[in-house]
Amino acid sequence: MDSQGFSYWSLVGRAPYLVRWMDDLNSPQKKAELLEELAALEACCGDYFFELLPTLEQLALVCHTSGAWQEAATYYLRVIEIREMAQTSDLPEHDLLGLVKAQHSLGLLYRVQESFSQAHTHYKKALAYSSMLYGARHFKTIEMQNYLSGLYFAWGKCDLAAALLKNSLAFYEEVLGPDNETVAMTLYA
Repeated sequence: MDSQGFSYWSLVGRAPYLVRWMDDLNSPQKKAELLEELAALEACCGDYFFELLPTLEQLALVCHTSGAWQEAATYYLRVIEIREMAQTSDLPEHDLLGLVKAQHSLGLLYRVQESFSQAHTHYKKALAYSSMLYGARHFKTIEMQNYLSGLYFAWGKCDLAAALLKNSLAFYEEVLGPDNETVAMTLYA
């Protein structure tokens, strides 16, 4: 178990629930319901109103998990656009978190398609927002950095990947101690 209270085994116990949730998420009926909800919200709220965000985020996830990647990208981009339009120097924490999640999810989508340049753009933005939200030396920010490192490895930019992994390793050793399993897994990478 890591310092955040999560472990692989705690997730295994939730596997049946997660499988049912994914099945529900990937149903054509769920997408149709969300599209209908979005149309109703747009009719009363307009194209760029915060009330659209939960529905747009769910639609992006439904499309992403079902392989409708272009549609997912369109919804993620709308989420990002709405959240960034509201960005001010006193951006609420939940809005920053929404930007981290949307940028990261869009980066993942492009990474799976091997669109490394586009993935890089969104991973870097997710990392920047995570640093703003949590600080540079936080588990969540280091996690975003690790995704960027993985992208660099897949992209063939091994020197950049190794530099990020060394930074992650130093953080994990400092915070968790050298004998922690996370440190061992980082060394393995």
